[in-house]
Amino acid sequence: MNIVLSLRRFYPLTFTVLALGAYAQTPGLAIRENGALVDIVFTGTHTLERADTIRGQWITLGNQTDVYTDPDSAVVNQRFYRIHDGAVFSSNAVGYYRLGMPSGFSMIANQLTTFSDTVTNLFKSPPENTTLFKFKPATQGFTIVFYTEGDWQGGHPELTLGPGEGAFLATQTAFSQRFLGEVPMSRSVAIPQGWNLLSNPLPESGPLNLAPPTGLGFPIAEGDTIFRWNGVGYSIQTFSEGAWTGDSTQPPVVRIGECFFFLRAGPATTWNRTYTVGP
Repeated sequence: MNIVLSLRRFYPLTFTVLALGAYAQTPGLAIRENGALVDIVFTGTHTLERADTIRGQWITLGNQTDVYTDPDSAVVNQRFYRIHDGAVFSSNAVGYYRLGMPSGFSMIANQLTTFSDTVTNLFKSPPENTTLFKFKPATQGFTIVFYTEGDWQGGHPELTLGPGEGAFLATQTAFSQRFLGEVPMSRSVAIPQGWNLLSNPLPESGPLNLAPPTGLGFPIAEGDTIFRWNGVGYSIQTFSEGAWTGDSTQPPVVRIGECFFFLRAGPATTWNRTYTVGP
């Protein structure tokens, strides 16, 4: 199974033309690493806002010009950014989140878009012998890559880890990994009948099957079962007769950066998510 842990050195600027009386450019944002900090990159002078989740509450950082280096980004585990000039919002939102990878196995997800979502790009230099397992629904097996002697091995340099996908990561040495990029504006995740390894295609936490913005809007069906990794095994819940049974009767709350195994009992479907930068 391949995982893409992207450390974005630089993310291209994007611009969208809107009609605002006369034609005007809606500003776009980029995000890049600056050592332990992150830079937010844009063109011109704009009112920059940040929030701890993609749903807000948004806090103004004042008028900023060209590049803003967030002084808290070395210690704050997740943060998102947008431009809000009066009634005009940026054409995109960017952000980052940090995952702690303990010794042993983790189930992880990259929920931000980057210029390349290959595992080799996302995980530049993990600890020696880090191994990534990506599930293949068509064969019910795994694609496996491992990091040794300064390079990813396994014969799958094209292996990706993008929003909606997931992977097992195994490491002998605990480490911290920061994912950064652009918040997806629209994404559809295929859910075939049978076994799947999935993640929310947006970088947010919430109850799996409750409606947005409270929940993640997953298209649950009778007999579906979710398997979430708890560090030593799986927490298992089945949706039956309109309620959750198993290890908990409450809807499973899926965290940011987390993937999960899912056994689809009903017909194939898609998990459709959209995001709007403005109100």
